[in-house]
Amino acid sequence: QLRRQLDSLLRETAAQLGQDLERVTFALIDVPYAAMRRALRQGQTPSPALQQLTRAAAEALLSGKRMQVRKGTRR
Repeated sequence: QLRRQLDSLLRETAAQLGQDLERVTFALIDVPYAAMRRALRQGQTPSPALQQLTRAAAEALLSGKRMQVRKGTRR
């Protein structure tokens, strides 16, 4: 039930923003989870600075600016 509600909310958000679902999921689920994980695993509250960085990252991803993502490049 919860998973279906979350999926529905993400789809609605993607449609409202004119963004693809993968990008919205990455910005609103994956980035915050990764950012907060270390502090939470250590039993700490994420710092206000980390919370601000996480918000800024999500906003940047959803700002509508498209980034070039290169696939298959080797260094």
